[in-house]
Amino acid sequence: KDEIGLPIDKEELGSSLTDLLEYVQSIVQFIVHIHSDEESNENKCDLSAWEHDIIEIDCLKIIRRFLEIDDNPPIQQIVDAIPGLAECLTGNDKECKLEAANSLKSILARGTEEHRKMVIDAGVIPSFTRLLGSSIDSVAKVALLALVDIITCGTKKQIDDMVEYNDIYRRLVGLLDSKDDDCVEGSLRLLAIVAKDRVQDVVRAGLLPHLVRLLMIPDQTDVILANCSSLYRG
Repeated sequence: KDEIGLPIDKEELGSSLTDLLEYVQSIVQFIVHIHSDEESNENKCDLSAWEHDIIEIDCLKIIRRFLEIDDNPPIQQIVDAIPGLAECLTGNDKECKLEAANSLKSILARGTEEHRKMVIDAGVIPSFTRLLGSSIDSVAKVALLALVDIITCGTKKQIDDMVEYNDIYRRLVGLLDSKDDDCVEGSLRLLAIVAKDRVQDVVRAGLLPHLVRLLMIPDQTDVILANCSSLYRG
């Protein structure tokens, strides 16, 4: 921590969020630092790749915790980290992906319109779309819910950015097998949006048998029933 100016000991990571809030700027700057451009990276402190990864994961966890604060999360203090969080979505570390995805979803859900624009402009739509195919259910769920948040009130370009991923229909239909109602509802909502102009593509992805199965489930949720009925009529 001394080498990078991050004034937190490992033991302090379990501290209350109130105690950690004084370090929010240092934590954000570390994320900015390690995701800076190549020229800046040449001036990085002399830490091993393993040390960088460990510190990054801890910083991402703290940022995610800050954004989950019930009252007045420090979103404005965290926005500088948005490009770094977006870059984490394309990396190889699964834990980093999950932490970054949760943080970006929180900013989308709880931030201002300007904050939302900053997240979308960071290029997260293609990244979240690819993550729908993650082998880790929690990652796929967060990506799906983030896309629902963006696309439900999105522009045609944002919808097109999502459907450009050539596996999108199969991925969304596949998520209808999830045991998590939020995943099923989210997938149905996105399918309803894209089906307006691309109904044949959605049908070819195998949607109809899933709709019949979901409609036949006893005590099905009203939201799922409504979305299934809408898609079936379409």
